[in-house]
Amino acid sequence: MKKLTFLLVLIWIPFMSQAQNNEGRIIYATKMKMQIPERFKRMISKEQLEKMQNRVITHQLLFNASETMYKTYEDPNKEVDPKERRGFMSFGRNDNQMYYNTSKQEIVEQRSFLGRKFLIKDKPKQHKWKLSAETKKIQGYDCRKATLEEEKRTLEAWFTMQIPVPSGPQGYGQLPGLILEMKSSSKSEKGNGKFEATTTASKIEFKKLEADAIKAPKKGKKVTRKQFNKIVKEKMQEMREQRRSKGKF
Repeated sequence: MKKLTFLLVLIWIPFMSQAQNNEGRIIYATKMKMQIPERFKRMISKEQLEKMQNRVITHQLLFNASETMYKTYEDPNKEVDPKERRGFMSFGRNDNQMYYNTSKQEIVEQRSFLGRKFLIKDKPKQHKWKLSAETKKIQGYDCRKATLEEEKRTLEAWFTMQIPVPSGPQGYGQLPGLILEMKSSSKSEKGNGKFEATTTASKIEFKKLEADAIKAPKKGKKVTRKQFNKIVKEKMQEMREQRRSKGKF
């Protein structure tokens, strides 16, 4: 009888540990690297250029077995220069939120743009990941590599099946485990600029979340993703034309 009990415990340990690994919080740090055309470098100071080339933005992903919430995170113990909270350098520090119901395959995203809030309800895009045999450890977890080719950028993701949550940063997922690192690289349409961003899990916490910790946002003007992209494109074009008319380009 004792031997049988011992065997049952051994069998259940993996399932128990897996069940405990489907709720908690992950802190991600994103390092950005931009290749800036020379004509733009002449328009900004060396200090601004250095900050742009060495920016780190942090986000948190709250997750459970069927839902995730991805949003900006600021360490309450870290002092932030007030100047960085304003103007161009505050890009990325906003109240954007992405709720992803992985079981129902639904996304509700709150986006801020030029002081306005928008609410986008959408179905996640079906990604055609290519799995690789390459592996490495991230924060002590065994991770496997997957790549994705999109229209304007390439993604390299490292996911772990030790955390059975099919999600990750920026709403990407649909892999057999949580993404702990993701590298994105893209080039400008004219080929004179390059952008890279590497998002890596810096802290992983497994804990019972509060009942309302993960819920779909409700604030903002309801638009489709296509409508939102059109608003952003038109407004950015308008701002470029205004700058040209003032001789800033």
